[in-house]
Amino acid sequence: MAASSNSVRPQRFSPSKLWHWLNHTPYFAAIITSLYAGLLLVGILHHEIWRDEMQAWLVARDSASLGELLFQNLRYEGTPAFWYICLFFLTRLTHNPIAMQLANMGFMVGAIYLLTQFSPLSRLQKLLFIFGYFPLFEYGIISRNYASGLFFCFCFCLLYPLRHKQYFPLALGLAFLSQTSAYGLLISATFGVFLGIDFLWTHRQTLVQSLQAQFWDLSLSSTLMIASALTAGLTMLPPPDRGWGTEVTVWSTFKLLATPAILWNAFIPIPEPHYTFWNTNIVHL
Repeated sequence: MAASSNSVRPQRFSPSKLWHWLNHTPYFAAIITSLYAGLLLVGILHHEIWRDEMQAWLVARDSASLGELLFQNLRYEGTPAFWYICLFFLTRLTHNPIAMQLANMGFMVGAIYLLTQFSPLSRLQKLLFIFGYFPLFEYGIISRNYASGLFFCFCFCLLYPLRHKQYFPLALGLAFLSQTSAYGLLISATFGVFLGIDFLWTHRQTLVQSLQAQFWDLSLSSTLMIASALTAGLTMLPPPDRGWGTEVTVWSTFKLLATPAILWNAFIPIPEPHYTFWNTNIVHL
């Protein structure tokens, strides 16, 4: 029997229809975050832990106490303490380093959710960033202190509109950010200076009155940010007997002149197509 002409034909898959649905669904953040988490989990389960990842895990695991970690073993790592403190408590629950990978995954999934749910970027821009090299591999699959830094950076951006009401939540976010890595410290200091400039400019007509009205909030916030930044900086200073990294405290005109090339490699990361591609760039300056 011939099929009725009024029968419903199955709809063919169309990328344009999928994109139209993604671009209008109210569940965009949940869908993309779940997809990202699934891809990240698959990558983590197939990722052989690198030496620098395991170094942090072993330093935290083999520290007899939190004091030994902070004041003895961490001196040779050249990085702030937040990630190591997280690993210290994780190693008290399990000696399986997959806990470190899942913790790193948690920070990245949290950061991606904040981005997809609250960022003013377009959905296409969000997708291009989320499934790019850095969020998916460098910060996501590789378990280091960068994921927590990205998470606290996004937290600060989310709290930024509250600055005219209260500064302490922003200061707390910047304090955590400064404790994640050297890059987190630099970004935190930059945000802190920007907050100060923004306050002076916004209240330039009533500066004295504004300082008096927000004295305790500004005092506690400033003290917290400065103390955290100083603590992070002192933690990163290499001891005299460390075998590497001591040159960072010595002035180098050559490194200053090489800074433009570093910026180029950071913003235009196009590696050379061969097996030693790491830290290379196809366009040299």
